Amino acid sequence: MPPIEGMRRHPTETREELERKILEQKEAEIDRLRDELRYKDQRLASKDLEMETFKKVTEERIFQLEARVKELEARRKERYPTHR
Repeated sequence: MPPIEGMRRHPTETREELERKILEQKEAEIDRLRDELRYKDQRLASKDLEMETFKKVTEERIFQLEARVKELEARRKERYPTHR
């Protein structure tokens, strides 16, 4: 039996036992990567929500400031009708 690449066999291990160990290691790595991906996905969703909230607040502030500019321009026209 040729050795499985990257793994040394204990003299009493059968090839099937060694392959089962390798499979278990790979499954554990897949589980770890899935957990990591799930965590990163949650962080990204949280950041998206944070950015959406920031965007709404910023848009509201811009709207308020534009309204204030229009109000001040109207006052200026009332006080100084000939002034542009």
